[in-house]
Amino acid sequence: MSFRQTIRRRAISVIELVIAVVILGILAALAIPKFGKASSPTVEDELRVQLRVLRTAIELYHRDHQAYPAASSDLADAEAGGALFEQQLAAGTNAYLRNGLPRSPLIPGEHAVRVRVLDQAERPTFDPDDPDADWLYNPNTGEIVANSGAHDPNGKRYDEY
Repeated sequence: MSFRQTIRRRAISVIELVIAVVILGILAALAIPKFGKASSPTVEDELRVQLRVLRTAIELYHRDHQAYPAASSDLADAEAGGALFEQQLAAGTNAYLRNGLPRSPLIPGEHAVRVRVLDQAERPTFDPDDPDADWLYNPNTGEIVANSGAHDPNGKRYDEY
């Protein structure tokens, strides 16, 4: 066997190189979208975080004042109750929510954050009469939920989070 024949056998042809690059490209095209989805937070993740922040602030307020925020509000006026809730948790130097009330990730676009204070003994649930409220809050129990009747991909309602 001559030296030239040895070189030809060890060398990669252009066609083999193109096939290898195409296969790697196909594998990358399949794998990259899966990694991209895994790294971006979902609406459900963001909602859970916002609810955790709100619920922690409510419990800290309750611990410090032995009452839930807006418990003394005139519950006939939900707007006044929401303003009192915001004032008690997000205003002043001792604010429990230093960055203000978080927005619900379920309401798209720029809007003022609204908390609707409810006068009911049971757990708050979606209020179709007030779809612009981000959160529904019960000052008797300290419970707060997202004001949404929509369902997550697993079929669970967002107001049950």
